[in-house]
Amino acid sequence: MDLLGSIIGKMDSGPPRPKPTAAQLRARKMQEAQQKEEEKRREHYSNKIRRKMETIRKYVDEEQKRLAESEDPEVCERIEPLIKYNFHPMDAVWRKIVADIAEEFDLVAVALGPRDARNWSSDKKK
Repeated sequence: MDLLGSIIGKMDSGPPRPKPTAAQLRARKMQEAQQKEEEKRREHYSNKIRRKMETIRKYVDEEQKRLAESEDPEVCERIEPLIKYNFHPMDAVWRKIVADIAEEFDLVAVALGPRDARNWSSDKKK
């Protein structure tokens, strides 16, 4: 390598990075632990929401099957027109998760209220 190449190589690499201090290492470990805990929490609640959606979906399928098999013309009037489940207040991230899971089960998630005050979602059959 020539002299100019070695000078340019040193300029591109920049000065060596200082080694992290003990406080920085502790902060990094704490941040990683918080991320793992958040991921566990997200997985737990996603599974919980998924189980609720499965229950709703099974109920809707049973009602459709009962309607198809019934010869009673008034059976349609006895079936609930809207099957819904209300979730507890949640932030935008969790409303998005609910909407995504509802989409998997061919359901619709509706968030009610003004944009900043939306506090629950309701699911209904498409």
